[in-house]
Amino acid sequence: GGGATAAAPAGDKASVANGVAPSAVIIPGEGSSPERLSLGIRALLREDADLEARTIHHVRRELERLLQLAPHELDGVGATMLMAMVYEAAEDGDESDGGGTAEEAVAATAASTTAAAAPLGQAA
Repeated sequence: GGGATAAAPAGDKASVANGVAPSAVIIPGEGSSPERLSLGIRALLREDADLEARTIHHVRRELERLLQLAPHELDGVGATMLMAMVYEAAEDGDESDGGGTAEEAVAATAASTTAAAAPLGQAA
């Protein structure tokens, strides 16, 4: 009875954590506290290695999506602060020897690049 009920959510969490879709990332908590923004930025950097090159509008929309915030909720967050957090997180990521996470990011980037290139190849 109780054991089976407890096992199901754990299984769901494990399958989400091992899922291929990057949007399956869940940032704990609610709202746009600096801690959540920082976690969200780190998750976005794993999805998009060129996040630093994106516009502030793109970064805000992606963070809102990932943190499950209302549309344009982050418009009031200063661009300078937000991009400084992106640069800092990217720098931390470059310095840390994450092994698996870096390899996963490269694999995900390669997979999305291949998927994006395929229609172009067919058109030519």
